[in-house]
Amino acid sequence: MNKVAFWNSPYPFRDLLLFSVKDKALNNSQIENIRKEALKINLTFLPQRTYGQISNFVITKDLEGFTQKNEVTFFSGIAQLNNKFYFGQKSLPLNESIQKELYDSVGLFTLIDINDENIKITQDFFGCGTLFYFDEKNLFIISNRYHLILLFLSWIGHKGRLDSDKVIATLYSDTTFLSQNISSKMDIIGVKQLAFDHEAKVDKDGWKIAPKESVIDALTGCSNKEYDELLEKGKKEVIDNIRAVIESNLFEKLITDLSGGMDSRSVFGAILNIEDVIKKIEIYTKDIPGSSDLQIAAGLKNLFGGSFYSEIGRPQFPMTVSESFDIWRSYFMGTYYRLAIGAWSPKGENNSQIRFSGGCGEIYRTFWSKIYRNKVDGANSIEELVIRLTNSFSRSAVAAYPNAQNRLNELLVNEISELPGTTPMDKFESHYVYFRNRYHFGMRAYECFHDCLMWFPLMSKSLFKASRSLTFEEKYNSKLMLELTERMQPILIWIDYASKPASNNKTLYNISISDIRFKGCKVLLDSNIDDWNAINLRNKEILQNLREKMNSKFYSDWKNVHQHLQRETINAFYELSSYSSDLDMILGKDFVNYIEKSSSNPRGIYQICSKLSSLRDQIAIFS
Repeated sequence: MNKVAFWNSPYPFRDLLLFSVKDKALNNSQIENIRKEALKINLTFLPQRTYGQISNFVITKDLEGFTQKNEVTFFSGIAQLNNKFYFGQKSLPLNESIQKELYDSVGLFTLIDINDENIKITQDFFGCGTLFYFDEKNLFIISNRYHLILLFLSWIGHKGRLDSDKVIATLYSDTTFLSQNISSKMDIIGVKQLAFDHEAKVDKDGWKIAPKESVIDALTGCSNKEYDELLEKGKKEVIDNIRAVIESNLFEKLITDLSGGMDSRSVFGAILNIEDVIKKIEIYTKDIPGSSDLQIAAGLKNLFGGSFYSEIGRPQFPMTVSESFDIWRSYFMGTYYRLAIGAWSPKGENNSQIRFSGGCGEIYRTFWSKIYRNKVDGANSIEELVIRLTNSFSRSAVAAYPNAQNRLNELLVNEISELPGTTPMDKFESHYVYFRNRYHFGMRAYECFHDCLMWFPLMSKSLFKASRSLTFEEKYNSKLMLELTERMQPILIWIDYASKPASNNKTLYNISISDIRFKGCKVLLDSNIDDWNAINLRNKEILQNLREKMNSKFYSDWKNVHQHLQRETINAFYELSSYSSDLDMILGKDFVNYIEKSSSNPRGIYQICSKLSSLRDQIAIFS
């Protein structure tokens, strides 16, 4: 079988795995094999503390860890704590202990904190740094890379098997709801995703998955009186998320996304609250066919000042189709299926830039209901909601497998029922927070490698707690985000959004307004995009001039990338079919026809290729 090589995450991210062994469940030969195999993928094996009969070991990229007295912390990612921006392991201070405060901070990170009494393994407040674990009687493994945890299991002789219910769920449809992992159970039986409201602990009594109290508290919501206080506090937290990056002086170029959408406008409003920062931050926007995003972004820029993103010359290294695709296969294995690959990349050498984005804003309102509400609205139970939901999905050939929809339904009912919320629709939206948000806006090492570091100022513990007390309709109508944006800069909410003109938005007249002087005003923007056209042309020329001349095969391969992915898809299909009779029956003879039909749509073949390759890659590890 075609095995994909492990891809090492670029700084400020690092690949981490901790395994804990009870009563010498792994023998010396297995331990030595782990050490040798880790070295083959440029990782180091580090024995750590022993608590009673529990021996603990860390596998990571290098020996570096923050050490304070008898404590060591391995940190991967970025965080904001006490108005300071932390950029990878090297940024942790050597003269103060901040580990316990980091546990509950926002960011995109995972960490392992080890002292003489216990080990804590956790992720940022919203779980954008994702953890996966495997728990048997005498062995516990936890890692921030799903690919790595599967490799480890293969190193100790474990025979991983695909969960047939997850195979059905992954391949059932190309609908958005199934474009990422949808359950705490991963595809390989026994491996799970750690919920963002939990963390792992190891001590002399063993290991356990425990609630993360700060998140659990936020999930309970707040009173009406607390709401306004939290909204003001949240406003400050968003601004501080931006200010901390600026004051870190780590980046030569500061960029902010701006479109016709709600979330990027709220971030833009936060920027306007910091004196003269609009002069230092460049605006990144795109011209999307059929959308007014560019015109609105240009109008906001022309109204408030600022400049469009000006390319300074990011490194441009060529990547073959196979190289680019293989990195995706390793990093997003079993997790995310919106395949995105490219011919040129800075390969992690663009740490001089950081880009602010509106990511995570959707956790304060509804997401799934914007897509599926007309299909599931009025459901009186989780079971009814799930049936209505899956009835609305477009279907692949897998749907013809006996009881396929029932098995998908049972998986979703079991998962959604356990999520917080008082109504089926509340729980449905919680599913977005626990899964889609974490994959779509988390796991950003890939983008850091291929573009630049991304940062999401809207990550706010106070706003999250406030949002959990809103009614479903208030979330659906974006009450909190509109109120937050109005508090950032009152006039911003009276400027048309791409999705809805302000004059047609009745919600604007039913929210709390901090400055009534602008209520109902009509703002006409100067949406001239001449300067964007000029600078966008210049940006393309700069990047093009940095790209070396390649041979004809390189350009031909990328021109025909669609056909390459189609071949990869067919190969993955046949490899999966031959793996077991169960998989052969689930996939069915008509799946090849489904692949051929999907090939007429680039989005379709990209997603089905990503899904089939992911499943094939997981079982190939154990072959």
